Amino acid sequence: MLRLRIFLAFLLQANLISCLPPKVVLWKNRLLLSTHKLPWRRKRLRMRLDVFLGIFHRSPDRVYQSRTVSIFIDRIYIPEFSRLLHPSFDNVKVYVDWFFLDYPLEESRTPMAIPLPRIPDSPGLFVYKKEFHLSRRRVALLEQWLELGNRLDFTLITEGEDSEELAVAQLELSRTATDETTTIQFLDINGEHYADLDLVISYSSDIFDCLRS
Repeated sequence: MLRLRIFLAFLLQANLISCLPPKVVLWKNRLLLSTHKLPWRRKRLRMRLDVFLGIFHRSPDRVYQSRTVSIFIDRIYIPEFSRLLHPSFDNVKVYVDWFFLDYPLEESRTPMAIPLPRIPDSPGLFVYKKEFHLSRRRVALLEQWLELGNRLDFTLITEGEDSEELAVAQLELSRTATDETTTIQFLDINGEHYADLDLVISYSSDIFDCLRS
């Protein structure tokens, strides 16, 4: 009954009260128009009714394709004096995971592990791009990250049941992320340089517009 009253108020405001059909009924919590013939503005009324009822079913946190953050994991290099060049790391495969906003880990990891390069400064190729389509809530969270200076953490991990976290790299996020390649360093807990990672972080141009409306 409350919905019907709101609808009638909507019609009054829209100057469409004269377009009401002879009978408006509630059935199973839905507004139904009677099958009686409507006035000449029938089509317009139905269109506005669809818009009105759509308000009740609209998700407040819809995901839009235009609100996109892309993370492209390109390649890894092992510097000349890295511990990862030790023979004990021969035949070892690694992957990279990262922590971004509140996305689960399974959405924030390279799908394939690659062999560690055995020649200094020779690239190991991931060539993996992950796109995140953000809801308005996550866009707000991203803006909060930027304001607080939060960094994006990447972890280099060995493949296998006894997987080991080898090193961590960090990237400071920018509000105007571009398509330029950035190189970050993987460091162990003692700050020792293990590897370098080339990656690209990019945002859609209008990603923050939803917070201004």
